[in-house]
Amino acid sequence: MSDKIPAEELRIVYGQIVRGCSYFHSEKFGEIAIKHLTQYDTELLDIKKEKYKRIAEKEGLPTEKERVNDLMEEGLWTRQNELDVESSRKFISKMEDTKNKMALKSEIRRIAASVEEEEKKLTALLEEKKDLVGLTSESYSEKKVNDYYIYLSLYRDSKFDKPLFSEPEFDEISENDLTALIVHFNKSTRTLAQINLKRIALSHFFLNNFYLCENNPYVYFGKPVVELTYHQADLFSYGRYYKHVMSEMKSPLTNEMMDNPDLLTEQHSIEQNKESVLKDTADSGTASTVVGATKDDLESLGVAATQNMGETVDLNDELSKKGGTMSMEDIIKLHGQ
Repeated sequence: MSDKIPAEELRIVYGQIVRGCSYFHSEKFGEIAIKHLTQYDTELLDIKKEKYKRIAEKEGLPTEKERVNDLMEEGLWTRQNELDVESSRKFISKMEDTKNKMALKSEIRRIAASVEEEEKKLTALLEEKKDLVGLTSESYSEKKVNDYYIYLSLYRDSKFDKPLFSEPEFDEISENDLTALIVHFNKSTRTLAQINLKRIALSHFFLNNFYLCENNPYVYFGKPVVELTYHQADLFSYGRYYKHVMSEMKSPLTNEMMDNPDLLTEQHSIEQNKESVLKDTADSGTASTVVGATKDDLESLGVAATQNMGETVDLNDELSKKGGTMSMEDIIKLHGQ
């Protein structure tokens, strides 16, 4: 299921972020307010996690490292499996670095597709490992702290004066009731996914206020940074980042970019890398081959149909003449330089 919500709902989510609160209705427990957590709440979660881990180890649950060693002795998980996981992570990291240096949209998207495919393989490997490892002190504490996260988040009102449960009550809640609350919680907070925060950061209703606060989160939210919810901090960070990106953009922003901020980031990266490639080419006096330079690539580089000696140059024709590939020297010549 996609986390991307309709554009007309973004303002509602923006309001929830500013207030630091979301809502849902439970047939059994009525109207429930979800508190957006802060760094202070995370401290409580970390303390609880260590507590649950100690309890698990005291009860005799093995650590993940111990279980992996056992699996290796049994031949169910091998050193090669571990190397495959490590290799996959390195590949993804390297490809991301490479993508950030590319100036051709087709190459960027080809690399992105390779990364996505590798991420699927890595996820499958890690899921296999998780299933084999089973219950450990770490996984037990992770499950318990996730439940405690729900406890910390649920209140009877938006002032957060009355928790939905006391700790003893929450400890006694049935598995069915807890599962139902988690389902409601996940559905209500899915709208706060990063893709939607990025889109809000590019929206007019956010930017109108953001440009008045002079990059000061205290002016925007009226409280110190350490008291911001994680969603507030993320939204403000995206606002600063996209403000910087837009200040450097040479091509106009499109509605498509506003609705899919990754396209804006992609175009910004292309423009930044293009300048570097053109400078290197001019300095060296040599041509750098642009592999697979399509019409779409050239338009992203700002090299669409151009004028040369009073005649319009058709990029499709020029690409056909070059067999679908154009060097940087070819592109420069299209400008009559």
